[in-house]
Amino acid sequence: YKRGGHETFQDMMGGVRQDIVHTIYHVGIVKEGGPREREKAAVAARTGRNDPCPCGSGKKYKKCCGR
Repeated sequence: YKRGGHETFQDMMGGVRQDIVHTIYHVGIVKEGGPREREKAAVAARTGRNDPCPCGSGKKYKKCCGR
C-alpha cells in the first residue's frame, strides 16, 4: 500500500506540474481600452472635519471616517 500510494501521488503531482506549466505558458495579456479614470474619492477635494461624511452615513466626517 505504501509503494502504490506513493506512486499514485507522484503521478498526480506530475500531472499538476504539467498543468501549471501549460497554464503559465498560455497566459495571454488582455489589453484594456484607454487609461483608467481615478476614483471619485481620490479626485474629490479634501473633506473638512465638520462637513458631512462622504460615505453617506449622515454623520460629521470627524465622527465617522475621519478617525
